[in-house]
Amino acid sequence: MYLQLLDEAVREERGEKDVHKAECLVDVRINAFIPENYISNQAQRVDCYRKIARVKTEEDALDMTDELIDRFGEPPESVVGLIEVARVRNLAAECGISEITQVGEELTFFLSKIEPNRLASAGAVLGRKMRVETVGKPRFTVVPEKNQSPLEVIKTAVTAMAAEK
Repeated sequence: MYLQLLDEAVREERGEKDVHKAECLVDVRINAFIPENYISNQAQRVDCYRKIARVKTEEDALDMTDELIDRFGEPPESVVGLIEVARVRNLAAECGISEITQVGEELTFFLSKIEPNRLASAGAVLGRKMRVETVGKPRFTVVPEKNQSPLEVIKTAVTAMAAEK
């Protein structure tokens, strides 16, 4: 939410029109932040959060990582996680996923609309672990296997859905 407000303030200051794009909220247990001991200057940290929030592709992620290495040195795992979450979050929004949450071990992907082909693609890579629910807000749930991180499962599902246009 903070990044969204910051982005809106920057666009307003630049005189850009308010363009409401689809967004995806990701609320999972992943270390995804910029520690103060990595970037001590608050203004620089906020600027990096803003730039990371715009990461959409693998190339964007690599460019952002290179920029961080050049300016601040090798990023810690929490920064790498933040970049990956931003990339997946933006890709998920493009796939019609409005929210991804984690309760216990279960991941829930809330859909803004049901797209059968994209759901089928996610089901093909997730297999029997995926459960689709259309009562109430459409969603599908997945429980990662013991050796899988939540981010790994999210990347797998979203990447498969994005491949199905």
